Amino acid sequence: MNTCSEQDLLNEWTGSVTRLSDILGHPVDVASIPGGAYGKNVAQTAYRAGIRQLFTSEPVQQTWQVEGCRILGRFGIEREDSPAKAAAIASGKPLIRIREYTAWNIKRLIKQIASPLLRLLLKQS
Repeated sequence: MNTCSEQDLLNEWTGSVTRLSDILGHPVDVASIPGGAYGKNVAQTAYRAGIRQLFTSEPVQQTWQVEGCRILGRFGIEREDSPAKAAAIASGKPLIRIREYTAWNIKRLIKQIASPLLRLLLKQS
């Protein structure tokens, strides 16, 4: 999402907010970034579409503001995770949160490296 043009982002956010608001019968002002593809441009256009709280997939506790939009991280719980792991994350145990943050950032780095290489390989074939 963070590689989309500003207009494409605005169209995506506005369309999503409108559709969800119609379905729910009240304004939607909270969203989550698909795939965690956060960028300041994503938050700015989300704010312009009416989003006031935006969740990323990054496992962090701190929050920050972009214009009038509050950005929040989140810790994901997967189906295969044990109840003990979920409880440790929810209770704020530092070791598990550090481990989740480290694993998430390693995956992000791999994606950043692999994505351009994959595009290049696909272009050559």
